[in-house]
Amino acid sequence: MSGKRGSVEGVFSRVSGAREGCMAWLLGVVGCAGAAAAPDEVVLSPSAAASSAASATTAPEAHISFERALEVDLCAERKPCKIVKTTPATSDPAVLVVLVKLGVERYFNDEAAVDETFTSESGTDRFAASYGGCARFEYWRVTRAGASVAERRLLAAVCNDGHGAAQVGEEAVFFDGERFQRDKSGGSAWRWAYTKSYSIAPLAPLVDESVGFWTLQENQGKTDWDYRSFSGSYEWTAPRCDASGAAGPGVDTFSGPLVPDVVVDPAFAEGGWRTSRLGACSLSLDDGASATLRAVASRGKVFVEVVDDVVTSVTAPVGDELTLSFSPSAPSYYDHCAPADRVEALAVRAADGKSKGSASASVEVVPATAPGEPLRAVFTVPKDTEAITLTYRDSDDGKRHAGRIESSALSSKDAATLGRTFQVSLGHARCDLVDGRLAPRVEVTAPTGIDLTEAN
Repeated sequence: MSGKRGSVEGVFSRVSGAREGCMAWLLGVVGCAGAAAAPDEVVLSPSAAASSAASATTAPEAHISFERALEVDLCAERKPCKIVKTTPATSDPAVLVVLVKLGVERYFNDEAAVDETFTSESGTDRFAASYGGCARFEYWRVTRAGASVAERRLLAAVCNDGHGAAQVGEEAVFFDGERFQRDKSGGSAWRWAYTKSYSIAPLAPLVDESVGFWTLQENQGKTDWDYRSFSGSYEWTAPRCDASGAAGPGVDTFSGPLVPDVVVDPAFAEGGWRTSRLGACSLSLDDGASATLRAVASRGKVFVEVVDDVVTSVTAPVGDELTLSFSPSAPSYYDHCAPADRVEALAVRAADGKSKGSASASVEVVPATAPGEPLRAVFTVPKDTEAITLTYRDSDDGKRHAGRIESSALSSKDAATLGRTFQVSLGHARCDLVDGRLAPRVEVTAPTGIDLTEAN
């Protein structure tokens, strides 16, 4: 990510230097780069892409009545409640982002002092932290129709109580008329920060980033996901444990692309996968020449598609082979050290779909019928599996594996080397079956009263 404002990636790059101070790393967490043009393959939903309600150009008296309507709609019987400011969207002035200030919430002491101040500069609002309580604020996306409120949706509910025992939490919200972005950080001995951003008109998710580290050791983690390209990556660092369980010297870093875990079209999941392509809804990998692998996860299943320019015979001594390696949970910077547990694996012979290996998973296969035609497979894995690696061993001559495609640099005896899935929020995107292939449908479908930046 680039641009004038920072990002959680900038925070991650400063983790090592800031560790000595433990808290200084959180300064400057706010921001991320402007949105790049979305690729043709990723489409916004018709409802999200449609123009919002009527023009905001009204007579002065209508403006006054709209302000009153806005106050009634957002504040209702909530007291105290005050509209602090409204900012119109650049592309559609009928769409507004409204900041509302509510009351003070105290946790331990009804008399405890709570800092209710916030500062606003260059489109960024920053909110003061208080221990044992907070001042509550809300951001709403409002669509105006003349002097009335046509639609409203909660974007973010801010309550900076320090966000953890270390009391170093920060809250910042940025809106420039196009992009709405929330940056939040906090923690205890385990520090975390995230950035989530959205286009406002139309309303659609853009970027989801998170970072974290453990202040007592060299454990660090980072994940980023871009809804415009429907792709992302992870990286984490941790020391290894010795035989006694103590962290040894040095650290290992693990990284790779993310396999999206997303709700897919029922028509695809219930059998359409046998004849459909995975399309832009999947992680795409290739060996640079002869084969391409795509994968997408959904509700305990991993759908895989392999296109190979040579299909080896079932009688060949060495054939093409597809393997899913997995572990129930993905290690992270929360762990004391990187595990070295053996991974489970289920291997499939591409020519006829015969499988061997783990009994914890199962697989259905539609073998390729000719070179250039896809091999299709769906693996069923144990519930809540987060760590997976897909491997395709390519044999063009039937005598040896000349090529290899892999979603992470895997060691079969080392669970730390497994790749990751990314849980796409149910309220942010899904994958529809369009013209025989899966296509991302990026739209906000979360309930209107749910904090978008906290929704999973």
